Amino acid sequence: MMNRAPLPSPEIIAGLPLDGGEAYNRLIHATSPYLLQHATNPVDWYPWGAEAFAEAKNRDVPVFVSIGYSACHWCHVMEQESFEHPGIAGLLNRFTVPVKVDREERPDIDDAMMLVTQAFTGRGGWPNSIWLTPEGRPWYAGTYFPPEDGPGRMGFATLLERLAALWREQRPQVENQATSLSKNLAQYATSRPAVVPRLHPPSALMYLDRAGEALAKTFDARHGGFGGAPKFPPHAALLFLATANRSKPDARSDGMLRRTLDAMMLGGIHDQVGGGFHRYATDERWFLPHYEKMLYDNALLARVYAEASSQLEDPVYLMIAERICDWVLRDLLLEHGLFASSLDADTGSGEGETYLWTLGELEERLGPADTRRFCRWYGCTAEGNAHDEATGKPTGKNLPYLDARLPEKDRTRADALLKVLQEARLTHPQPARDDKAVTAWNGMMIGGLAVTGRIAHRADLIEAAERAAGAVLEHLSPAPGKLMRSWREKPSAVPGFLEDYAAMAWGLVDLFRVTGTTRYRDQARELLQTLDQTFLSDTGIYRPTSQEHEALFIPTSDTLDQATPSGNGMACLALASLAAQTGDSRDREQAWRLLDAASGWLHPLPTGTLSYHAALSLLQAGEASTISSSPVPDLSFRKVPLSLEITLTPRHLPIRTTAELVLSLHLDSGWHLQEQEPVTVEIGYPRGLKEAGRSAVDTTFTYRIDIEHSAPTSVVELKLSVAFTACSEERCLPRESLEIRVPVTIIDQG
Repeated sequence: MMNRAPLPSPEIIAGLPLDGGEAYNRLIHATSPYLLQHATNPVDWYPWGAEAFAEAKNRDVPVFVSIGYSACHWCHVMEQESFEHPGIAGLLNRFTVPVKVDREERPDIDDAMMLVTQAFTGRGGWPNSIWLTPEGRPWYAGTYFPPEDGPGRMGFATLLERLAALWREQRPQVENQATSLSKNLAQYATSRPAVVPRLHPPSALMYLDRAGEALAKTFDARHGGFGGAPKFPPHAALLFLATANRSKPDARSDGMLRRTLDAMMLGGIHDQVGGGFHRYATDERWFLPHYEKMLYDNALLARVYAEASSQLEDPVYLMIAERICDWVLRDLLLEHGLFASSLDADTGSGEGETYLWTLGELEERLGPADTRRFCRWYGCTAEGNAHDEATGKPTGKNLPYLDARLPEKDRTRADALLKVLQEARLTHPQPARDDKAVTAWNGMMIGGLAVTGRIAHRADLIEAAERAAGAVLEHLSPAPGKLMRSWREKPSAVPGFLEDYAAMAWGLVDLFRVTGTTRYRDQARELLQTLDQTFLSDTGIYRPTSQEHEALFIPTSDTLDQATPSGNGMACLALASLAAQTGDSRDREQAWRLLDAASGWLHPLPTGTLSYHAALSLLQAGEASTISSSPVPDLSFRKVPLSLEITLTPRHLPIRTTAELVLSLHLDSGWHLQEQEPVTVEIGYPRGLKEAGRSAVDTTFTYRIDIEHSAPTSVVELKLSVAFTACSEERCLPRESLEIRVPVTIIDQG
């Protein structure tokens, strides 16, 4: 693979002409790491913009658009084979105006162009290669092209010459195709779904059941996950499964969730040595990955593994979530507390070299006895277990993976060996880091850190989430309720997209839940208000772009889940989570309105809208917790027809003091508590906290809690179980139980 020469300093770049001068092209002035990777190509690259299309009109040639991202393996392959090739670069410069796009900076362009490529080829991927007229209409597309002709395939050089001939000799046909394709794609992108049953509380269980049935049909019971190879972490499906039993017990959903989480954490897609997950597995059993590591994957997986550890009562899942977070803080943390986008799949010597081991190196690092032990556990052999994905040839090296969970008796020794290898791995070729901070992905990571920190009682993770939130709002928010897309040394000039606002609001709601800081609730509401003001369409769902973004030839949507939950799906999750925290009927009604507006997609496409179904599960569960703006925060939980208010004084508990916990029960009008089955309250106290006394007056229960010297100085949880029987004049409901976790912070004031 390519060894790139270092780029000049910012001061030298600032003095270069706009076209880059003799040594560079126009991309030298970009901030995107992906565009900068191409700044030394002999291709006369332009960034996307009016200048490129004006040049195409002036020369009367097509625009060639190449879209990728810095961690993309095949993007690097095509660069090395074609864009660094002087002859092919000459053809591109002669026949087209070549334009480079970072799909992570411009998801709107990426989505539009991917529709084009899928229309031409029936599939998609990166690098994405599209030919446009000077007016911006597409007329040819593909993905990766090899440089030379081969059996049954046309090389990139031949293709460039043939397309140039078509442009010169059959221009009317090319123009007609471009016009027709643009019109058809625009109609497809703006088509509305058929009328379906309304999505509101009475129909919610029907929608949830249909989603569960549809997901089960594609479930791979043997290997976990859904469908066949290649296998990507199914984020929206995992979010849905992790919330599916909030409304009712669901053993099937728990089984699919457990099998998939187990398969991924045991496989090679999981970096067994360093923590975190690679982007996807090339096989059905999650063994051989493409080795890029993306922030968004790990942000979402941290959340799901942490929540699953609580839902399924499995501490191993929490360990995986913590290792993800530790890896992110070690390898992706940027200045100001933001997080970088990714680590590359490639190093200077090949794909995945950072993560692979020869048997000889293992013996050198671990010694013979521990090497035998490690190889038995992690599937390493003298011949090597890894092969090249493209050629199938053995590499002679090993990628650690597990066939099954390690016995508890071996865990301590295995962890010690992994720590040795983690240090030793620093001597391997290291992948490049895309140090661009994408707002949406930082929002996802804020949520992952907050959720994991709460469940693991890790104050350091919650503090990292708070630092990142502060950094986004300081560096990427030019005004309250407004976001920019990304940051690298400075904010990008691209306004935030739907997914930026939705993911950031979702992360802020998680921080509000964990810390009780009302500022986060208010900031989340500001972002959600911006969505209503500038992104809302006449169909009731959000457009992916606002009036601030340029209009493209295809008005795309962000409705269906893809590699990440859709922007509309994350907006639903943010609203449903906010409603669950505040108990505010306005938050809940707004969440229902968005879900109802999207029901035309949920009903026919349940597996493409699982993020919405996850939000629906949260709403259907009917739980709510809020923290008021009073000096002593109040929490309230609701299980119709009962509301439970909780006051903890003080909320931050100093060691060697006594706190007071007050529970007040209130019923809706027309309801009362059955006297024959009185209310029962049980409290589970973490280490270092113990009950010092209790009292009850009517439906108000007061507990005094001693915080002992042995209490850990961190975020811990009180586990409350409140059982009650509610009756009206006509009937009594079955006895209900509220299971509540109240996060509190223990501090040592010296």
